[in-house]
Amino acid sequence: MRVILFHVSATLLGLALAVFALRYTADFWGPAVAFSLQLHAGAAMVPLALFCLVLRPGAVSLTMLCAAVLIICQAALMVWNSLPPTFLVETGGTLNLRELSFNILGENLENGGAITDYILQSGADIAYVMEAAPVGSHLDRLSKTYPYRIGCGDHTSTCDLMLLSKYPLENIYVRNLSDLRKDRFAMARIHLGGTTLNPAAAHLSKPYFDNYHADELVGLGDALSKIEGPLLLAGDFNAATIGPTCKGC
Repeated sequence: MRVILFHVSATLLGLALAVFALRYTADFWGPAVAFSLQLHAGAAMVPLALFCLVLRPGAVSLTMLCAAVLIICQAALMVWNSLPPTFLVETGGTLNLRELSFNILGENLENGGAITDYILQSGADIAYVMEAAPVGSHLDRLSKTYPYRIGCGDHTSTCDLMLLSKYPLENIYVRNLSDLRKDRFAMARIHLGGTTLNPAAAHLSKPYFDNYHADELVGLGDALSKIEGPLLLAGDFNAATIGPTCKGC
């Protein structure tokens, strides 16, 4: 029984280590979802490797344990490096802006009224809403608090990505990030006192749709490179920051 347990555990661990080894040897979209879960997988692999070491002490078990530790340490380092830097900025005054961003799920139609209530009660000055169809029948209520809008009929033919604002939106720009989904990037310009701010919203495809996720990030980078001045980017990027195509998302 001990031998069987070791072989089963070692086989599973070896397969898992082989999958994450692909991160450093291949550029293929297939394992991208697994790579995004590297920290979680590493946390599971280390106990499994220790279990193998207890069942059969030796060079093989010790090597697998070292490999599992390296997997989780490298994932932790990537998470650490993805944290935003801290800047000390000297300004002549304080700029207060409350922002809300979330994906409400397009099939969540029965909760459209409750979601609308939540948005209205949030106190947000700008709201980024992805898969906005559930609130599409409540636009009249939303427009009383947010008279300026992109999405759900305003500047788009779709009701997916929506940007709501209490401030007038200028220089409105909407584009497709790929040919998989329409109108999943929008940006504009608002004025807050003496400050000009560029709100931008993006909704990327999931990373297991061929190479669309990587291609959309290229398109997103191209669109953002044209923005001058302060930028407020939010949305649903559909990948962890340690995903192979989403460093810094």
